[in-house]
Amino acid sequence: YFSILTDAQGVVVDVGGAPDMRQRAVQAIARIGVDLSERSVGTTAIGAALTELHPVWLHRGEHFFEATSVYSCAGAPIFGPDGRCAGMLDLTGVQAEERPELRHLAAQMAQRVEQALLLAVPHDRLLQVQWPGPASTANVGRLAVDRESAIVGADRAACAMLGLRFDPAARSFGALADVFATTSGRLMSLRPGQAARHVPLWSGLQVLVAAARAGGDTGVDPLRSTP
Repeated sequence: YFSILTDAQGVVVDVGGAPDMRQRAVQAIARIGVDLSERSVGTTAIGAALTELHPVWLHRGEHFFEATSVYSCAGAPIFGPDGRCAGMLDLTGVQAEERPELRHLAAQMAQRVEQALLLAVPHDRLLQVQWPGPASTANVGRLAVDRESAIVGADRAACAMLGLRFDPAARSFGALADVFATTSGRLMSLRPGQAARHVPLWSGLQVLVAAARAGGDTGVDPLRSTP
């Protein structure tokens, strides 16, 4: 298996995993600039992931054309820090033993790309949000906030949890005070290492908020509040 990265239109922008370019079936798809969208090559994991916007596994017989039935593919969409689909990551094998579990691996890799994209957004601090309850990395979201307390980037978990909508004109999701029913200063004063605080939303619900360590770390730590 080798990896293919496409943009949101299904055009290849990068290839990894040392694909065997001696195979014509590999040459056909493992090239930067090739259009692998559904309108171009029919149903594949690439087109399915970009359309359904969730991880997929497509075995050989599920490809639309006979010429593409030699591929087995796992694909996962990649969302940018503005909450919109930026592309997808595909793991493809040619006449290879089928590995449906690669769908989970593709999804994990896509999430790491998303975290890297979020960290690349110019920001003053990074906040983590989570529903109160047992600590788990699975339900932690991240927000990138600038000096004026505007939310300039967010990952999928944060967008879903807080109902965020990106405003292209303002180039942000709005101010912290538009999302949280507390002063922006209270959130901007959070420091990495401090226990998470219970913060109300305008809906009346509460979330845990903590300052994340930025650096180059693309991992997400579960939040723990004070007793």
